[in-house]
Amino acid sequence: MQIKECEYIEEIAKYGNISKAAGILGIDQSTLTKFLQRKEDELGVPLFHRIGKQFFPTQAGECYLEQSKKMLRLCQELDWRIRQKNGVSFA
Repeated sequence: MQIKECEYIEEIAKYGNISKAAGILGIDQSTLTKFLQRKEDELGVPLFHRIGKQFFPTQAGECYLEQSKKMLRLCQELDWRIRQKNGVSFA
């Protein structure tokens, strides 16, 4: 699991829509759609229920989101600690 992947899945879940999530992420909708298809194929389970253009996390999707949020928090904490250790001030 890569950080970028976590961010992509989180945005899809947050907005419930591939187009909106892609716009926020600054990528093409087709790129995000292909990413999600590859990820679900790789995992062997759907991460979202699709109802029209709306996306709702499946049970597997909820699990993925729970773990990815932990990873993102750890990465943010690591960045913060490194900056603090090196004397980078925060404005």
